Amino acid sequence: MIGALAEIASGKRLFVDNYDRKTKETKMGIMQVTPEVAQWLGRELGYKNYDIELEDNIDLLYWPFINVYFGAAYAKWLFSCDEKERTEEFVVRAYKGGKKKATHKSSAPIFERYLYVKETLLSMRQPDSLNELAPDLLENSSTAGTQLVYWDSKVSVEDLDGMWSQPDVLKEWTNSGERRGNVRFSHDAKKRPYLSRVEVKAVAEIIISRHFSSRGVKPEALAALAEVCSMRFVHGVRSRTGLMGIDYPTAAWLSRS
Repeated sequence: MIGALAEIASGKRLFVDNYDRKTKETKMGIMQVTPEVAQWLGRELGYKNYDIELEDNIDLLYWPFINVYFGAAYAKWLFSCDEKERTEEFVVRAYKGGKKKATHKSSAPIFERYLYVKETLLSMRQPDSLNELAPDLLENSSTAGTQLVYWDSKVSVEDLDGMWSQPDVLKEWTNSGERRGNVRFSHDAKKRPYLSRVEVKAVAEIIISRHFSSRGVKPEALAALAEVCSMRFVHGVRSRTGLMGIDYPTAAWLSRS
C-alpha cells in the first residue's frame, strides 16, 4: 500500500514539493507529507522518532525514510479517523485528495490509479529465498543458459564479510547452499538479480552502523524504502537506478553536500 501511495503521490520522486493555494500548505517528498501533518503526528499521536518541530528541521521531510515514516503514520490514522473504521478506498482518496473529497466523485480516479499501481507492484514481488525459485535458475550458468550474478562480483570483501556476520543472512545463505567466495543473488523469472528481504535489512543495518549510527535512522525504514524504490532489484526498475533508486546527479549532489 505504501509503495502505491508513494507512486500516486509523487511518482516516487524524492525531492519534490507542491504548494496548495487553498490550504496554503506545501506537500513534500516521496509521500507528499506537509510539515503541519508531520508535526501534528508527532505532537498529538506520539510519532516522535524524528523531530521536525523546529523550522530548521523541516527539510528533513525530503529524507525518504523520514517522509515514509510520517506518510505511513498518516495513512494509518486515516483508517480510523473521526472514530470510524475506514476502508482502503477512503484512506487512499483522503490521502491524495483530502478528507473532504474522500467520498466525492472527483476523487474516484485517484483510487482507480492506486489499484492499477498496487496490482503492478504486487505482480513484481519476488520470492524471498533461492529455495522458492524455479529449479533451472538454481543451476550454474552453463546449464541455465544465462550467467548468474554473484555477490562476490558486486561488493568488497569487507562488505561481504559483514553480510556473513549477520545471523539471519548466515542462516538463509547456508540453507540455500551458498558458500564463501561463491554467493549467488536470487534471480526472478526474467533472470534479473534481486535481494531477499533478509539481505536488504542486513545491508541497511551495515550501512547505518558505519555511517549513520548517530542519526536515528532505522534499518527497517531504509529496507522499506528499498522495497518501494526498486522492489529489491539490484539494478533498479525502469528509470530508478540501483537498490535505492538513486540516479547519478542525485548521488553527485549528495557527495558534494
